[in-house]
Amino acid sequence: VMLFNPNTLKTDLSKWLTYRENSCFIRNAADVKIDIYCGTEYTGFLYALVHESAHVVDYVESHTPYTEKDIAIIKEVKATTTPFTKNTWKDLAEPLPSYDFPNRTSITFYGDGGPRINISDARELYEHLVMTPFVSLYGSMTWAEDFADAMTFYHTTHMLGQPYEIRYAKHGEQDRVFRPMESHKVKERFSLLQKPYQR
Repeated sequence: VMLFNPNTLKTDLSKWLTYRENSCFIRNAADVKIDIYCGTEYTGFLYALVHESAHVVDYVESHTPYTEKDIAIIKEVKATTTPFTKNTWKDLAEPLPSYDFPNRTSITFYGDGGPRINISDARELYEHLVMTPFVSLYGSMTWAEDFADAMTFYHTTHMLGQPYEIRYAKHGEQDRVFRPMESHKVKERFSLLQKPYQR
């Protein structure tokens, strides 16, 4: 069963993802602005549908060892790694030390226990993110969210031809645009993201 926020049907994809992203930050600096740009052709429902569907695919096909701890018990999962998580994750919510970064464990979205990160620290956070295999802050939280967001942004950019940019602006500083899908580490996983399409 999938439950969807009806607002995703009437909000364009960029605005919806911008709303989600900003829910991660404490607004301690009024001059910092963060926008996620994925074009205006699709609504936020695209993100919701593909992301949640990717979780279902993961649950059935085990692209990660398990999507939640309880699922591991129910399915009697014995594997501790898969081709997707190998060389990236140590456990469900613990990446290898080389891909961990400051404030990663403080990342929250939609008010779920937060926000706990100052928006004044956002630039440093994104600078760390694009040095990892993760396509988003959301994806850096667990290997299940990593797979779901990687599939979602791969589908958005490579199958639908839309952009994916994290735009950071602060008064008095040069604007920054982060493009995670162009990261060398992210590109190394593209062959793994193509597998669900190969039927």
